[in-house]
Amino acid sequence: MSREGDLIQMGIIPDLDGSIRINDRIYARNLLTPKGDVYYVDKLVTSSGTGKSWSRAYKTIAEAITVVNAAIDWSASPWATGAIILIAPGVYAENLTSLPYGAIMIGAGHDMRDGQIGTKIKPASGSPVNVGACINTRFINIGFESADTSAAFDADILNNCMFQDCYFTGPAETSTMAACIVTKDAVMNKIITCQFSCADKGIDVNYADGGDSFSHNLIKDCVFDQIDTAGIEISTNLVGPSSKVIGCSFFGGGVTMTDAIKDNVSIIDVAWCAGESTNGFGGSGTTCRSVNASYNNGALVT
Repeated sequence: MSREGDLIQMGIIPDLDGSIRINDRIYARNLLTPKGDVYYVDKLVTSSGTGKSWSRAYKTIAEAITVVNAAIDWSASPWATGAIILIAPGVYAENLTSLPYGAIMIGAGHDMRDGQIGTKIKPASGSPVNVGACINTRFINIGFESADTSAAFDADILNNCMFQDCYFTGPAETSTMAACIVTKDAVMNKIITCQFSCADKGIDVNYADGGDSFSHNLIKDCVFDQIDTAGIEISTNLVGPSSKVIGCSFFGGGVTMTDAIKDNVSIIDVAWCAGESTNGFGGSGTTCRSVNASYNNGALVT
């Protein structure tokens, strides 16, 4: 099958103008002719091949990441490879300790928690992702599930990344996992139409040193459910302008959510959000920079 045919199988539809549609939401020009290569991952292949087609796919996601990162020329501009990693449906029992820089990871279908028609990364124990840095990477249609208290996605540095239609969760029907996403420094990220479930916190941003910030991030049209402490929590000492949370829903879903957003340093602007929580937006003793057209427990937040 052609590269175009492969992408159509993944739910990625080429348009006549050279752009593409992903789930009728993302429009990206020239994805059919990327700067880098396309690599295929399918856990059901008997053994790993060259990664250049479904029949010769890599068996693990980690193999594809290693090859993509080996092609980076850090002295070049742009250094990003522009590679695409296409991942077949299934549950991948991997603990990823590196992610592709300057690349795109796309899961087939959409994870409905069981990995039958979508792509999910769920190791037997520990975090699906635990990396020092995730930079200039796009994730589409991938589930990240922790089997224990470890975070679903742990990246000390999370800069210039995009998550779309991804699912972050801990063990089903519990809120024992520490957090869905944990980071210390997050700049210029877009998190769109994602779901965060079954955790103590949805997104947890922890200050580590003077270089850390939460800046220019957009969290839009996301759902935070079965979260008991905070949908989003921003640590003290962090700085950062122009981060927006727009059109998101925050609720306990069987547990009591204490804070929809706990913003300890007042750096987030909130708009058109709905919360079902004890303290709402800002958290007990804290406040977001602004809250517009948003409701908590049915009451307009002023």
